[in-house]
Amino acid sequence: MSPNDSVEKAARLMKENNIGSIVIVSDGRPVGIVTERDLVCRALASESSDPRVMPISKIMTRDLVTISPDDSLTDAAEKMRQYGIRRLIVVSGEKIVGIITSKDLLQVYPDIIGILYEELSIMRGRERLRRRRRYSGICEVCGQYSDNLIEAGGLLVCPSCRET
Repeated sequence: MSPNDSVEKAARLMKENNIGSIVIVSDGRPVGIVTERDLVCRALASESSDPRVMPISKIMTRDLVTISPDDSLTDAAEKMRQYGIRRLIVVSGEKIVGIITSKDLLQVYPDIIGILYEELSIMRGRERLRRRRRYSGICEVCGQYSDNLIEAGGLLVCPSCRET
């Protein structure tokens, strides 16, 4: 959408595509964002203009908060918290490559927490093994059980794998 398109057009586009926001573009560059809340608070509740003819530029948020595709999910969550927003525009150079929302983060964080918990459990298990003088368990090279594991190169290795 361009800044001159109507608020009504934005609302219809959001409804048709079941989306909660639209990035406003001018000359191929993002210049603003309009959310459902903007439509309600700045257009529908406004007594000064008719939303059917009001340009979207009147209600869009101009100070865009963006993130790079190379930034982490933690970076995205921190930016959202810092700026009190629920949507970040993902930009590569001056090109929009996506939008990440707080809902997106909430959908993946349980999985991330599960992975971190598993990694922590593995690290704790390794640390317990390292504190013992005699290691028993699965060789991290060949996968065979051994009562005679030693640490080599950060891995617990059986006698057969130590020799190769």
